[in-house]
Amino acid sequence: MHIGPDGPVLTDLETFSADLREHDLVVMALSHDRYGLPDEDYASFTDTYGWDVRDWEGCPVLRGARETASCAWVAQHAPGNPKALAEFERRVASLRNGDDSVRWYPF
Repeated sequence: MHIGPDGPVLTDLETFSADLREHDLVVMALSHDRYGLPDEDYASFTDTYGWDVRDWEGCPVLRGARETASCAWVAQHAPGNPKALAEFERRVASLRNGDDSVRWYPF
């Protein structure tokens, strides 16, 4: 939390970085590529920002790290939640098959 001139501001540090911009931008790319953010919304974002992280040569590595972390998060919920288990299996299968077109869902 940050206290600004108008009071407290809540911050979700999971998708925040004081590091390279690519760490934050790959989250938006995954929102489009994996979670269904509409094409026009992602295009508006990249047009406004002025760059698409998917054009960066390091994007596949960073994307893979974020996807792996996302799978690990879902795996924590899989033992007691059949929907989480099904989603975990879908995500892992898409990574093993190299199919980055598979849509991922909340459970």
